[in-house]
Amino acid sequence: MTVSYRALYGLVAAVAVARLLLITLLLPDGSSHFPDEINYAELAAVISGGGDWQAWNSGEGATLLPANLALLGPAALGITLGVEPLASVRLVSIVLSALAQACLIWIISTIPAVRQERSADRLRVLGWPMLAIAVFVLLPGSLFWNSLGLKESAVTLASLLAVAACIVFVRSGRLFVRATALVVVLGCVGLQMISRAYIAPALLLSVGVFLAWNALSQARAVAGRQRLRALAPILTAVAIVGMLGVATIVGSGATPSEQSSLASRVATSIGVQSPLQHVMALRGIRARTATIGESGVVMEACATVPAEGVETLYCEALRLPAATASIITRPMWPIDDFDALSPGWSRFGLAVQVDSLASVALVLLVLFLAATHRIRSRPLAATAVVYFVSVLIGLALIEGNMGTWMRHRLMLLWPLCLLIALTGLPRWSRRSPAAPSAEEITTGVGH
Repeated sequence: MTVSYRALYGLVAAVAVARLLLITLLLPDGSSHFPDEINYAELAAVISGGGDWQAWNSGEGATLLPANLALLGPAALGITLGVEPLASVRLVSIVLSALAQACLIWIISTIPAVRQERSADRLRVLGWPMLAIAVFVLLPGSLFWNSLGLKESAVTLASLLAVAACIVFVRSGRLFVRATALVVVLGCVGLQMISRAYIAPALLLSVGVFLAWNALSQARAVAGRQRLRALAPILTAVAIVGMLGVATIVGSGATPSEQSSLASRVATSIGVQSPLQHVMALRGIRARTATIGESGVVMEACATVPAEGVETLYCEALRLPAATASIITRPMWPIDDFDALSPGWSRFGLAVQVDSLASVALVLLVLFLAATHRIRSRPLAATAVVYFVSVLIGLALIEGNMGTWMRHRLMLLWPLCLLIALTGLPRWSRRSPAAPSAEEITTGVGH
C-alpha cells in the first residue's frame, strides 16, 4: 500500500488548519502559562502601528528584537492586513511549522533508495520513511508548542530548508540553480541568527559536512580536469560557509544604541547575538535561571561560581553530561514532582511527560536502527547526526529552566526523524541494496 507525496503535502495543510482552529478554541485569549505568544502579539502590534517598540513593556522590546524578528516581522505584516495580533502570531508559527514539515517530506522524496522502492511519486505506508513523516507531523508536543507563536518553527524551517538547498546544489549542474541554492543556505543562516543565534553554528557545521562529503564523493568519481571542474563549485560553497561560520561564531561585537532603528538592530544582530557572546554570558544565564524557581525546575548548578577563571569552565564541564541527558529525558516522573512546583505545571504535567517519553523513545529507536540496519544516504545521515549532537550540546550549555528546554528540544526532532527515514535493509539481510545510479555516483547523496 502506498500514498502519494501530494497527499502527504495535503495532510500537512489539513493538520495546520486543524491546529489553528483547535488552539483558537482552547486558548482564544492566550494563556498565562505560556506568556510568550501574548508578548509577541503585543509587540507585533506595536511594530505594525509604528509605535515605540524599543520602549514597549519597560524596554523589553529592545531585548526581543531582532532576536524574534523571524516571527514578529511576518506577524506585524498580518496585523497590518487586518488579522488580530494573537491570531497573526499563531498563524505565522503554524505556517512556518507546516513549511518545515513539507520540507522534510521533500527531502525524503529525494533519497534515491526511497524512490526506487515503489515509484518516484509514491511512498510505502508501512515503512520507516512514512513513520518518520508521521512522527514529525503528528507528534503531540510538536503540534502544541509549534502552534503557540514560539520560535522553534522558524529554527526548524531554516535548518530543513538549508539541507534541501544543499541537496539541490550538489545535484544541479546549472550555475544559476547552484547560486540560488547557496543564497537560500545563507538566508537560512540569517534566519537562525534572528531566531536562536547559538543554533547557527550547528547548521553551518552540518551543512559544511554535507557539502564536503559530496565533494569527496565527486573527487573519487571523476579524474583529471573533470575532477577540478566538478569540485570547484562545491569547494567554493564550503569556503563561503566556513568563512560565514567563523564570522558567526566570533561576531563583530557591534552593539546597537538605544536610539537604533529596527534596520540597524538587524544589521548588528550577528555581533550582538554571537554564540561566543552567549558562552561569555553563561554566568549571567546561570544566575538568572537560579532565580526562576516557581516557573520551572532549574537544572544548572553554577550560579555561585566566580565570574571568570578555571572554576567556571570546570563547573560547566561537570554539569554538561547531566544537562545533556536532561534535555532528552526531562521532565519525567518520579524525578520531577510537578505538584510541588505550581498549579500550572501540575495541570500540564502528564502532557509534558508524554513528550519526554516520546523523545526518549525516538533516541532509542534511532540507536537501535543504526546498529541493526543499513543507512540509505551516509551524507544525509552525517548531516543529521552532526546537527543533533551540536544542538544538543548547545542546549545543554545555554538552557537552565525546564519550561524552556522542553520547548527548545523540538529543534532536535527533525534530525531524529530524518535518521529514521534513512533506515534501509537489515544488516543481516541477504538482499543487496540497489546499485547506485549515475546521479548518486556524481553527487554522493545516495552513498
